[in-house]
Formats: sequence, structure tokens, C-alpha cells
Amino acid sequence: MHFPAIRAIIKKELRILGSRPAAYIIVAVFALLWEFLFFNSAFLAGEASLRLLFGILPWLLLFFIPAVTMGSIADESREGTLELILTHPVKDSDVILGKFAAAKIFSAAAILLTIPVAVAFNSFGDLDIGAVAGQYIAAIFLACLLAALGIAASSLMRSSVAALLVAAAASFFLIVAGLDVVTSRLPLAVAPVAERVSALSHFESMARGVVDLRDIWYFLSGIAIFLGIAHLALLRRRLGRGAQVFRRHQIAIAAVIALAAITNTVGSRIPGRIDLTEDRIYTLSPITKSTLHDLPGPITMTLYASPLPAPLQPTLRAVEDTLRDYRIYAQGKITLARKNPSRDQAAAAEAGTRGIQPVQFNVVGQEEFKVQQGYLGLDIAYGDKHEAIPFVRTTGDLEYQLTSIMAKLTTTEKKRVVFLTGKGEKSVLSDYRAWGTELEKQFTVEEVSPEEEKFGDARVVVLAGPTQRYSDAGRRAVKDFLSRGGNALFLVDGVAVTPQFLTASANPERFDDILESYGIKVQPALAYDLRSNETVSFSGGFINYLLPYPFWMRSPRTEEQSPLGSRINGLVLAWASPIERASTTPEGVTLTSLFASTRFGGVQREPFFIAPDTALAETDLASRIVAVSATKGRENADVKTSGVTRIVVVGDSDFLTDQFVQNAPENLAFGVDAVSWLAETPSLAGLRIKTAQPRQLIFENKTQIALVKYGTMGFAGLAPALFGAFVLLRRRSLGKSRFI
Repeated sequence: MHFPAIRAIIKKELRILGSRPAAYIIVAVFALLWEFLFFNSAFLAGEASLRLLFGILPWLLLFFIPAVTMGSIADESREGTLELILTHPVKDSDVILGKFAAAKIFSAAAILLTIPVAVAFNSFGDLDIGAVAGQYIAAIFLACLLAALGIAASSLMRSSVAALLVAAAASFFLIVAGLDVVTSRLPLAVAPVAERVSALSHFESMARGVVDLRDIWYFLSGIAIFLGIAHLALLRRRLGRGAQVFRRHQIAIAAVIALAAITNTVGSRIPGRIDLTEDRIYTLSPITKSTLHDLPGPITMTLYASPLPAPLQPTLRAVEDTLRDYRIYAQGKITLARKNPSRDQAAAAEAGTRGIQPVQFNVVGQEEFKVQQGYLGLDIAYGDKHEAIPFVRTTGDLEYQLTSIMAKLTTTEKKRVVFLTGKGEKSVLSDYRAWGTELEKQFTVEEVSPEEEKFGDARVVVLAGPTQRYSDAGRRAVKDFLSRGGNALFLVDGVAVTPQFLTASANPERFDDILESYGIKVQPALAYDLRSNETVSFSGGFINYLLPYPFWMRSPRTEEQSPLGSRINGLVLAWASPIERASTTPEGVTLTSLFASTRFGGVQREPFFIAPDTALAETDLASRIVAVSATKGRENADVKTSGVTRIVVVGDSDFLTDQFVQNAPENLAFGVDAVSWLAETPSLAGLRIKTAQPRQLIFENKTQIALVKYGTMGFAGLAPALFGAFVLLRRRSLGKSRFI
């Protein structure tokens, strides 16, 4: 290998590509088509993410990369220039590596033309820069793999058109090998192999923002194989099949292929990854590490897994990686076991007793669909106590499930959380079932009437949207509870809404007399946001319309610092009431705004009109506070607590109902986090939303959307054209000056 020779080949290839107008046209068409497909639906979700952009990329590279590499060797061979190059002191490997490097540079430049899209989205949202970096790294690795494949095809064909077709077909196979449409027709034992061969599986793994050594090795070994095949093809042309050197290289390439197959199979069990995401969402959180460090005794985690279809293989790999991380950080307090119930009747019976049942999926055999069963469940045991995850469909909240189960199994004394009831409040047994289930993992949860005054040793009281005014005895009970050092979560509806009839009226119970001592007042009004809101289905006659609904706000976190909800970007609130802070904070009270509308927030006062097609005022817009926390010092503080009373006030009680938390997991996370903060207990809420929180795109007007869309597309189309025109004109002028 001679680096000067390789460098000379790279310059020659780039010079040839730079002198062809077709090359610039190909790049411009590729970039324009890529962004056009992306912008068709990029703004519908309103999410600051490039996942859709890079989801399209592999299918475009199927044609772009073969078009770039099709003539790299085939044209040289047809025109006779390849033999001329090889007569110089240049090795076959130098030619291959030089052409590959040139194709890599050219392809990477085309991919990087989309950087203005990332810059624009980050300007109007909050991109996860680490995840975007992972997406670009994955894209370049995939382009390099397909470029190596294209050079191999070009070396085997004498026609560039034939090389294009062969490279495109082979690339298509690499992309679709792991898709369900292919693996579902393979025997179950072969499907995981197809998934590991698929470039798309490894590309998607890295595009999450995780640089995994196993994925890197897949791409590097694939590149080595294809470049080795190209090198072998050149040797055959130059020396013939009977040459001893050719045969030695044949054996070497076969050995490389075998080594790659073995290492990619065995190496799939060896972890090693770098999490590039901003919040380290694929790395164990500090609260998990602390929980593992403080485990009171040994825990056994048993993974019940059987052969599964290819689409579930990445999930299985992620589960194994996560369990391995748990074992490492537990420092000997966790024992891992793996059993295959499909082959072990005793393991199947044991899994059944733990609540882990097989799931059914379709496979194709002998030209017909068959139903097979498979396992992917977990059992966590501490002493004689067991908790199970029956089937792991996604690993997005796996860390939360595992850590919360461990906390539930090992916690001996749970703090008491009381939901007040009897005045029209929402019930933890019906309205807040999902929230109640999560709270019960860390607390003892009960419902109590305020008149009973049986708060006892409760640590937190929740007042969830009462619609009737509390009696004097009930109000006195709440005040006494707070004065004794209790903490409270007030979910106060300033306006009572009846969704079925789209009617609303001022709510008589807003706890003004209690909250005013903290400098807080929930207004009898509705807040709305004209820019950051949900889209709802609205029936008009026989047609359903999708309309933005400003009363269902996506309220981002304020800039005020607080440990409460620090990992939550925003909440989805329904018919929230604005919260007014006193101009002068009462002595001893610390107030913190948690969530508010954007600066496009408005307030509707009586009479209330809440239909989706209601015309709302676009004047007097400002950020409207909808959630606050407050602390107030106490005399004779309980030595077991922090010496302050804590309250959290949210101008909405609907956002934690099952209807909303199903589609807004950040709401549920805030509900758990709020109670944990009030109970002065470490919160596990941040674990639940590590991979689920959307990052919003917020535009002031449609002009900004048009500028982002057409500005970035214009750059993608014009940049290659202008650069190509500059290069061609410069070469033409240099040619004239030399002639003169």
C-alpha cells in the first residue's frame, strides 16, 4: 500500500467527477429528491427531529451510490486506461482504495448538503445534536458500504450499465434482508442471520444516536469483503485465474469472509457502545446506578427468550445489553440467567408460574402461513418475591420498568399518598388508573374524604379537580395538614368543562384562601396557545376534519430552574387555567414557574366557547403560566423532613387521566415526579420518558415554514450547480491561459 499513489488516484477520480456536469446533476437531483420527500410530511408532526429524513435515505442510496461507482473500474477497463494505470508503479490495492476513497468523499459531500435542514430545525426547535451526529455517522457508514459494493460490481462487469444494475440489485438485497417481508418467509432459525446481514438493521441502530462497536464492525468487515472482491477481480484480469498470486488472494478473501461471518455472529454478544444523545437516553441513569448500588440483597433476573422473528432481534439485543449493564453496575448483587422455554418444558412451566406467557406470530412455511409461539419476558426475583415483565415489545421504557420493579421489591416502608375524594374530584381508581399504578410502585396510595380528617401519617395529599366547594371542616383539615409539615399537589380547574356538550363554566372551588398564602391564584379562565397545541378530529356533517385545538396546549418548560420535572420538556394540558403569581411573594415562600404556554398564549374569560372552530383573539398574547411549585418554611420542622412545606399547583386536572397519559407519557412522568418531589423521595419518572419526549418545532407564521422548506431545498439544488459551474469555468479559463 503506497499512500502517495492512493492520494494520486483520489485526486484523479475527484478531478474526473468534477469535470462531468452529470456528476453535479446527480448530486443535485439526489439532494432535492431527498429533501422533497422529507418535507412532504416533516411539519405535520411538528417535531424537531431528523428521523424521517434519515429513514428515507437508504432507499435513495440504492440508486445514488451505484450511479456514482458504476464507471469507476468498468469504464477504465473498457477504454483501456486501467491497464495503462497498472503499468505505473501502482498496486492493484492502491487503485481500489483510491477509487473507494474518492467515492466515499463524493457521497459524504452529497449527504452533508442536508446540514442546513438540521440548522433550520435547531433554530425553530431543540434538536438532539448527539442523535443527529449519530444519524450522519450512520449515513456515511452505509454510503461507504454501498460504495465498496458498487466498486466490486464495477470491477466484475465490463459495462458500466451492467455494473449499475448489479450494484443496485445487491444493495437492495442488503437493505431488505432484515425486513419482515423477507424474514417472515424464512425458517425461524435463519431469520436472525438475515437480520444480522441486513445493512438497514445496523444503520437504524446507529441512527438512534448510539455508536455501537458491533455495528461499526459490520460495516468495516463488509467494506473489507467488497473491496477484497474488487481487488481479486483486478488480479484475475491482470494475471489470470491460474496465477499463484491470484489463488493466494482467493484463499485470503475466503478467509476474510469466514472471519467476518464468525465475528459478526459471535461478536453480537460483545457490548461496547457510545451514547451520543444529549440526555444519554441509552445509558443507565444516575438514579438507576444509585438504586443498584444501594440494593439490600441479591436479585436474580431471568430472561425467558426463544427464537424470534427478525424484527424482534434488535429488541432482544437491546434487552441483553441493558441486563448486562445492570449486572455490571450492581457489582455482584444481580445474577443473570437465560432460559429457552421453547426447548425446555421445565423452563416453560416456570415461566407460566411467573406470569410470562408465549406470544404468537406468523411465519411462512411450505407456501403457507403458520402460527408459532415465542418468548421474550423477564422475571425479577428478590428473596421469595417476584415481579415479571410478560413480554418486552420495546426497550424505550425498559430501564424504568426494571428500576421501579427493583424499588418495589426491595422497599420495606412506603410513604403514604392520599387522594381526597367526595367533592367531585377525579378518582385514582378510575380516572387516574395508569398514574395510580405507577405511584403504587413507590408509595402506598389511598382515597380519603377531607371531612374525615384521616390524613394521619400521609406524606402527600392530592386534590384532583374538585367541582364542589369544600366544607369549613374539610378546608381546615387541608390547612392543618400543610401546617403540620404535609405536602400537597393541587390539580385545580379554574373552569369546569363538559366535553360531551362543549360547555364550560367557572369552577367554584379553586382553593384561593389556601393558595393565597403562597402567592398563587388559579384564574377562572381558560388559557390557549395559538402555536403550540394538539390537533383534534372535528366532525362537520358527514366529514371529519383535523384542526389545531389551542385549548389543548403543548406547554414547554419555563427557564426557571427546579429539580421538579427537570427532565421533562413539556406537558400536554387540556383546558388549563392560567395561574397568577402575586406581584410580591409572601415572606418565607419561594415560588418557581414550571410550565407555561409559548409567547403566543392567550386567555379566554366568560363566556366560554371551547368548540374546535372557535375564533380566538390574537391580541394580548403572552406566555401564560400553568404550573408552579412553592416551598414555605415551617417552625418546629419534623427532623425527618426538610423543614419546608412543599406544594405544586397545576391549572388542570385532566392531563393525568388515562385518556391523556396514553398519548403523552411526559404527563405521567410529571405526575410521578411531582409526588416524588413532594414526598422528598428520589424520582424514577425521568426514566420513563427517556426516549418518548417529542421536541417541538414552533414557527411564528407560515412564512418561516416556507423559508425553511424552500430555502434548504434551494440550497441543496443550487450549491452543487454553482460549485460545478465555478469548477468548469475555472478549468476553462486555466485552459485558455495555458494556450495563450
